[in-house]
Amino acid sequence: MNNIKNFRKSKKISQGKEGEMQEELISKNEYMRRYKVGLKRLNEMIYKQEVIMRGGKIVISKQTIPLEEYEAERERRIKAEQKLEIMTQRISNLLKEVS
Repeated sequence: MNNIKNFRKSKKISQGKEGEMQEELISKNEYMRRYKVGLKRLNEMIYKQEVIMRGGKIVISKQTIPLEEYEAERERRIKAEQKLEIMTQRISNLLKEVS
């Protein structure tokens, strides 16, 4: 007898060509484990329709990211844009002084 744990595999919904979007259905437990989200937060996300439910399972698109990751990336982008703006202002001021 094999002592390997049997985990529920995520069920594939659509397997399209390379350019098409692929989706999979996963359970709440799998979603919480994969994205390190608690049950309370997941239920809030479901209520606010931040995640899509289909037949009691959560639909995950290959192009979908959790809201927390999106917000963190957005903050990094805003900081980088602000830093770039400051750098361009400094460079333009230096060029004016040299001229």
